[in-house]
Amino acid sequence: MTARGLGVQSALRVLPEPVAVCFSLVTQLGDVWFLVSVVTLVYWVGPQLPRVGDAIDRRRAAVVLGAVLGALVVVTVGKELFALPRPPGASEAPQAELVPTALWPLYESFATGTGYGFPSGHAIGSTAAFGGLAWAIRAGRTRTRIAVATGLVAVVSLSRLVLGLHYLVDVLTGIGLGLIVLAVAVALRDPGRVFAVGAVVGVVGLAVIGPVPDLVLLVGATAGAALGWQAVADGLSRSPTQRAAVVTVTVGAVVVGPLLVLGETLHGQAVVAASTALVGGLAVVAMPLASERVVEKSV
Repeated sequence: MTARGLGVQSALRVLPEPVAVCFSLVTQLGDVWFLVSVVTLVYWVGPQLPRVGDAIDRRRAAVVLGAVLGALVVVTVGKELFALPRPPGASEAPQAELVPTALWPLYESFATGTGYGFPSGHAIGSTAAFGGLAWAIRAGRTRTRIAVATGLVAVVSLSRLVLGLHYLVDVLTGIGLGLIVLAVAVALRDPGRVFAVGAVVGVVGLAVIGPVPDLVLLVGATAGAALGWQAVADGLSRSPTQRAAVVTVTVGAVVVGPLLVLGETLHGQAVVAASTALVGGLAVVAMPLASERVVEKSV
């Protein structure tokens, strides 16, 4: 295990308690819920984002969403294939007496990790998401956008080492895989193809590692997103109105949120969970067009 970590994780684990608490918050920047929420919001709202405007369009945002979903598929398959454990103590939160007792369960959920450790999901996800947004949002200088994305990926990856949740090789491999997934998505450029490739990789993964619950959900969501894009791509406006953007976020949260919760609840029922995730993926992609149609009819 020492060779896999090169001693870096062990050295960082002994940092002062306030540092561990700080990084338990920082690491949420690379969590699935945060990355998917941010990229989905960019896709839904698009040019209505403050200080962004026409620097983004839904097509590029959809490519980034596809890259993030694809990255999650790759890391889920990879963890099961390699089945490499996390560092010792990863399931125990670093001691932090400054955390109030009432907040300890939340801190513990932020600062611990379970399941296999290789490759790092936070590293691959943040690379695909932040790197993708740096490519998709054409505001400011390219060098500045790359620097910001690199900094975010670096601090998320460092947090995984500080908290003792991954070895160095887990994180470096995750970043490398994230760059590969992002490069493929950008090369394809068509969101429908990006979603479809992610779904195909997921199906192949299911054939190899079996119906792992997380992978079942991801295949369903990615396939649904592919179908959704085919249905709405030609009808989406490049610059949604502010009213349409508000409706999209409001209705999207009400519709998609429960679907995601239901999918997680039905983890053990592969067919039902996949079907629910498929509807959720379709809803995420189709929501902007549906909202625009509602707004148009109400005017």
